[in-house]
Amino acid sequence: MFVSKKCGGSRYWEARAEHYGIRLLEADPDVISYIHQPHRLEIATNNGVLTYLPDLMFAHQDGRIGVVETKYDYADTSQDPDYIEKLLYAKAAYKLIGCEFYLWTEVEDFNYSYAAENSRQIVEHRHTSTTVEDELLLAWHFDEYDGSSTIGATCTALRGKRAEPHYVALSKLRALIVKRKLGVDIYSSPITADTAVVQPATLGQAVKLPSPSDFPVVSFDGDSRRIGKLLRSDGWPFATRDTTTAVGYGRNV
Repeated sequence: MFVSKKCGGSRYWEARAEHYGIRLLEADPDVISYIHQPHRLEIATNNGVLTYLPDLMFAHQDGRIGVVETKYDYADTSQDPDYIEKLLYAKAAYKLIGCEFYLWTEVEDFNYSYAAENSRQIVEHRHTSTTVEDELLLAWHFDEYDGSSTIGATCTALRGKRAEPHYVALSKLRALIVKRKLGVDIYSSPITADTAVVQPATLGQAVKLPSPSDFPVVSFDGDSRRIGKLLRSDGWPFATRDTTTAVGYGRNV
């Protein structure tokens, strides 16, 4: 079980890839909310009815909806033709209602991504208390720096005249990222004192995640090869820690 500060409730996970995915969504300032195993999708095909239960569903601040399937590795996926067919049908079904469909793996995506380590460090401090005074200090700081600063300078601003220890200010900063009061890129590189941080111009409004009643009746003809390519490499923006020894995909199915 994972207690989410962003969503205000518990989120459950069954495998490490799901846990890593939940931490990433909790830390990403662009994600408004997310839920675990959100619905049961039934797809009518010429071979019968396929049932699919996604692992995660989340909302971006611009209203886009993402649906996530997690696995241990891509080999675990590619060796099962029936499972591949189910994922391709699910991708097509979600596309009909404007949802993006992702496959995230523990081995290729999370074990070799900056995002996994950055999100781990951020969410460890998600329950740190922050005050109105902290947010006022941030407002003055970003007004002085025209809306963009660094992690180090923002921590100094949070310390203010109270001379709080640096680790306290850093803990507050990470909690404010989870609360989406601060924006930072968790994907491209390790977060350091020199990493850029911004105060978002807009945090977006609450987005209603789709429910089973929102899905149309879906029926497909023919085999799954007509639906789309398998494991396309243009998906989630994971970046690898060491591209000479591993490839971090973060991809759409």
